[in-house]
Amino acid sequence: MLAAGALAAGRGCAAIAVTLPELDGTTITLLGLHDNGEQNVLHVHATALGPDASLMPKLWLFDDGGHWHVADSDGWHGASGDPTSCLTVTPPLGRPARVEIIAAGRSAEARAEVLLQWS
Repeated sequence: MLAAGALAAGRGCAAIAVTLPELDGTTITLLGLHDNGEQNVLHVHATALGPDASLMPKLWLFDDGGHWHVADSDGWHGASGDPTSCLTVTPPLGRPARVEIIAAGRSAEARAEVLLQWS
């Protein structure tokens, strides 16, 4: 039996819908997290990314257990000026109740603390 508020292992998702301040000409919107039981994927949308997606700000996640994770892109999809991506979170995040997401650009960083409700 699960404790109150605990989630069974396996698939789940948490909506986010947070737009970070512009970094190095790029605006990133965090759309949600997906947990397939083995890995987590952070879904994002970027605007004004430009021709070189390697210049995308690096996304870090700091979970409520005090652990760091990085979100790595498996490729950008859609129009070059308005792409979306699924970023694999390493190491796997699990299903925390809260994360701080840090976007580290070349000239600055942006942070957002996000409360997560998994379903």
